[in-house]
Amino acid sequence: MYTTLVEGHINILVDDTLEVLIPKEQTQVDLRTNQLTKSIVNVDYDVAWVKGYFNFKDTTLIDIMRVLSRWYDVTITFETQALEHVKFSGLLHKQQNIEDILNGIKNTKFINAYEIKNKTITIK
Repeated sequence: MYTTLVEGHINILVDDTLEVLIPKEQTQVDLRTNQLTKSIVNVDYDVAWVKGYFNFKDTTLIDIMRVLSRWYDVTITFETQALEHVKFSGLLHKQQNIEDILNGIKNTKFINAYEIKNKTITIK
């Protein structure tokens, strides 16, 4: 579980551990162990969705496609499992056409092609 602060301050209490967050800080809580960690982050990545963007930083293609499949209501499959682990960073506008996004990814040369049939997209 993550908490990222843009402005103001907030207290995060997990078990007996208290952290005070100030702007540009993020806490992460491991829900299995209740371990709390704090770090400084670029808040633009975490609030991009509010401004109508998907913001990916060093994110695997499979994780990106999970987000896009929900947003565009499509099923996305991979021709090979190796493609799932290719990492990307980038800012995508939520109003972009899915084909424009796929073409942008294809232009990176990490994928060779994609195929759209009805509501299923296959990454090749």
